[in-house]
Amino acid sequence: MSKLNILFISKNTSQFIDKSSHYLYQELQKHVNVEVWSEHASIQYILSRVQRKPDFILFNDIHKNYSPFINGLETLNVPSGMIVHDLHYNPKLRERIMKLSCIKVLFPHYKEAFIQTFPSLSDKVHWFPHHVNENVFKDYQITKETDVLMVGANYPHLYPLRAKIMQEMKTFSGFKTFKHPGYRDIKAHEKEIISGAEYAKEINAAKIFITCDSIYHYPLLKYFEVLASKTLLLAPGSPELYELGFIDGQTFVQIDLNNYKEKITYYLANEIERNVIARQGYKMVHERHISSKRALEMIHKIQTIIERKL
Repeated sequence: MSKLNILFISKNTSQFIDKSSHYLYQELQKHVNVEVWSEHASIQYILSRVQRKPDFILFNDIHKNYSPFINGLETLNVPSGMIVHDLHYNPKLRERIMKLSCIKVLFPHYKEAFIQTFPSLSDKVHWFPHHVNENVFKDYQITKETDVLMVGANYPHLYPLRAKIMQEMKTFSGFKTFKHPGYRDIKAHEKEIISGAEYAKEINAAKIFITCDSIYHYPLLKYFEVLASKTLLLAPGSPELYELGFIDGQTFVQIDLNNYKEKITYYLANEIERNVIARQGYKMVHERHISSKRALEMIHKIQTIIERKL
């Protein structure tokens, strides 16, 4: 059986802070032929220039941060799908595009929120939770010299819990943080920016990592990155996180504004219990939420669509 030909329409995200699209691309390449298109163009122009006729077209969202602008999609008759990163960016335009008959499947990271935002598209949804590169986010066996680490955007209007904790933790002697550079392409000369393996090592060197799930209560990528780095995660929980394997007291520790200090004190003092939960979380993420597994799940879904000619 010949390999599938997938045309991946995406910006080059290899130097982004969030490299998950790049990691997915690398894993897809191991099993199918993947050609990437990264320039603004019409879809018919693209199809006339690609090396192989695609069996399937995968759009890395319709979003300025992830994909070039592609027009003429109304003329497309190649079965296609779309990864959905952001539910709030230009929703009317994206809903119109997602409703096109060529779009056979949608791969949102956040299932319930997507269905609530776009109920008319629920029949196209194939839940595609966040994933981590197991060769980057792993146990580097670094001595855990940081008591509490907190990294990430902390805009109060989006992350009120994170922003409040960040402010209150500034005087805590074992607390560490570093500047979040924003979701963008990190230039080679920006040596002070920590990302990729260096970021994963910082997590791995911490006993506890604190974050939150935003005002939208999404199962954010940071949850997966922390557990994959074998560090105890303290963060709010949700039904969707529970479904993904984030279980309070087993794979992470659920907190709120009223109890996070108590939880920090307890788990810093109880190393054995802290390590048991961190180890269980590490095992869960590396079994269920790594990029190599997510790529195979996507390929299986794409094959099903092509075979059924849906």
